[in-house]
Amino acid sequence: MAAPVKSHIRVVLADDHPRPSLTQRELGVLDLVAEGRGNKDIARRLLITEGTAKTHVKAILTKLDAISRTEAVAVAHKRGLIHL
Repeated sequence: MAAPVKSHIRVVLADDHPRPSLTQRELGVLDLVAEGRGNKDIARRLLITEGTAKTHVKAILTKLDAISRTEAVAVAHKRGLIHL
C-alpha cells in the first residue's frame, strides 16, 4: 500500500486580499449601469465623453472582478455598494 500523498494547499479567503475601492465617480457610473443605461446615456447624464464612460465601466469591471455589466451590478449589490 502506497503512503498517502501530502499536499500543501493554501485556502485563500476573499477577505485576505483587500479589494480595490470604487471612486465616487465609478459609483455614480455603476448606479447608472444598474439602471440599465448604456455608455452614451451615462456620458450624457454625467457630462463626460462616451470614451470616459467606457473607461469607468472597464475600471468597475476590473475592480469588481466581473466579466459583464450585469455581473458587476450583482457583485456590487452583494457587497452593499449599491441598493436595487
